[in-house]
Amino acid sequence: MKTDTLNKEAIEMRTNMIPEIKTSYGNYSELWRTSISDITVLGAGELTCKITRPNSGSAKGGYLYIYKDKIEGTPLVRQYFGGQASGIVTIMSNQIDLFNGHYVLAYGPHFTAEVNIIAATVQLDNGYAYNQESSVCTPIQASIKQVISHYIFASNALGFSHYDSTVILREGKVFGEGNEVARAYISKESNKIGTNVMHADLKHKQTYNVSINLYSSVRPVAGYTFTLE
Repeated sequence: MKTDTLNKEAIEMRTNMIPEIKTSYGNYSELWRTSISDITVLGAGELTCKITRPNSGSAKGGYLYIYKDKIEGTPLVRQYFGGQASGIVTIMSNQIDLFNGHYVLAYGPHFTAEVNIIAATVQLDNGYAYNQESSVCTPIQASIKQVISHYIFASNALGFSHYDSTVILREGKVFGEGNEVARAYISKESNKIGTNVMHADLKHKQTYNVSINLYSSVRPVAGYTFTLE
């Protein structure tokens, strides 16, 4: 049995690129991301991993994929996991031999028959995992006139480099839902790491949520909730 070294500590090291959070005016209560971690290859055709997904109000589950070599064409494995919660999942398939060759493990937190969206990836080489990419959006500052956020996208053939993105500020504590207050567009040609500033007239004691979305405004992949002090 081979166990990868890509764990919580590795993710924390990668997110050290995010600027220090300034909490002026904002009380940040929840942080949402899409990521894959804690991967254990149990056999040639079996692995377990932890999926961390945004608990948006309307999302009911997503797909975990395994591609050979790169994200292209039909995946060898496409398995649906229902529910809004994050957790440990298992994939078993006789279509893969994880101890031989290169694979890409990928996850999309939304599902439709028409559109596949991948918001987190991990590379697998001969049973070992490396190069984890997540979708993350964290607060930098919030005031009554503007909200500043830092974002990182997982860039891939069905992710940010393929789809444009939006950053949306909404009223309410349900992530990815509520009355829209402000919106900004991020071109797929842009850098996958950046800072966004949205100008709006906000209210004290009001709870808001900020989401980064792929393909459409109802497909959040990361973000956070805050209450303006």
